[in-house]
Amino acid sequence: MALSKALDALARRVAEEVDKRQSPLDWLLELRDRLLGLRVIWIEHSNEDDAYVIFETLNSRGKDLEVVDLLKNHLLNRLRGTGNSAADTSRTKWDKMRNELEASDTRRRVDPNRFILHWWLSQEDYVAERKLFPEGVKKKIKSKAQARTHLDSLVRDAPLYRAVIEPTSRIWPMEEIPARRSLEALAVFGIVQPAPLLLSIMRARTDSTKLGAAQLIKTLQVVERFHFQHTIVSQLRSSGGVSEMYAKAARELHAAGSDQQARADVLKEIRGKLIARRPDREQFILSFEERFFFTNEHTRDSKLVRYVLEAFLREASPATATNDLAIEHIMPQSELRRGAAFETVASLGNLLLVNQALNEKLGSKAFAEKKRILADEGSSYDIGGVLDVEEWTGAQVVMRTRLLAERAYDQIWKLPL
Repeated sequence: MALSKALDALARRVAEEVDKRQSPLDWLLELRDRLLGLRVIWIEHSNEDDAYVIFETLNSRGKDLEVVDLLKNHLLNRLRGTGNSAADTSRTKWDKMRNELEASDTRRRVDPNRFILHWWLSQEDYVAERKLFPEGVKKKIKSKAQARTHLDSLVRDAPLYRAVIEPTSRIWPMEEIPARRSLEALAVFGIVQPAPLLLSIMRARTDSTKLGAAQLIKTLQVVERFHFQHTIVSQLRSSGGVSEMYAKAARELHAAGSDQQARADVLKEIRGKLIARRPDREQFILSFEERFFFTNEHTRDSKLVRYVLEAFLREASPATATNDLAIEHIMPQSELRRGAAFETVASLGNLLLVNQALNEKLGSKAFAEKKRILADEGSSYDIGGVLDVEEWTGAQVVMRTRLLAERAYDQIWKLPL
């Protein structure tokens, strides 16, 4: 099984590299030559302690070992017993953690080094990634008891971290659905800075004394809305201070244990800090108007555009299902060939989400006909003034984009909640 997984991983990595290359054959030939030139050095030791030391200090052509390998070696070295059973138990736990991070038919691979960094920052003092092992792990985990505690923590947190990174991997109770949506949004954003805090929150939510659902949802929504306003729309850069801020809150939440008031105080503080950093209204609106564009030929931000349109639809028509919907261009994309501006046709102000059947029926029809069909069969999909106008022009698109931008800041992604 392990060999099969390794072969699949190798084939996947080679295919990914081939797709990136302008001359894949040359690259494959070079890879072949390197593999054929590989030399393996076998070192035998009667003393297992020496073997662990050699592994920890091993360096190949100046490239340091990855944190995940160094951590495994460090923990298992300290958890060795007088016989093999203790070591095997520890290895079994480690393998369980690693397997939770591996890809399968239904889930993607989670980077184990990133998991270990965020796991560490969620409960220990802040340390830069490059110094995680020498300045963090080696100094903190010295005894057998400490190694056992941290290994158990890794095993417990791996599925929680996957739920943070890939929310579909977890079955969410109904009361936590809004939290799942916020995590899904952060996954669409590609935002990783809050990960230590998100992991700490999920850990607190699964403790024997659970973090309350209201605290869970409120905090995740503030994180989502902050990054939508600040990072996605306004495209403001976050300093290293934001990462340290998240890590500090994660650590304090972990230290609060089962004390609900202490937990609430920590989460209230981090929410307040995020709200204080949000962009001002006019800055957001101006950025929003120029941020989101989509056509069948311009799909780079398709996931973001769908996320935004779904949020508007959910607010305007909560009973309308948001699955299996298509993006409809009110001014048809065919108008691009007739000289219409890309900024008009592709603008968010020209877009709706409708079901597949309605999308096909609307097609490239004239606005008057589209309006009639929408009024008869899809009025619930109108998230902002389409049915209120008599004609659809570039000026109407600009006005509607502004309307959506204002509604986004004042209602849907409003801060504070």
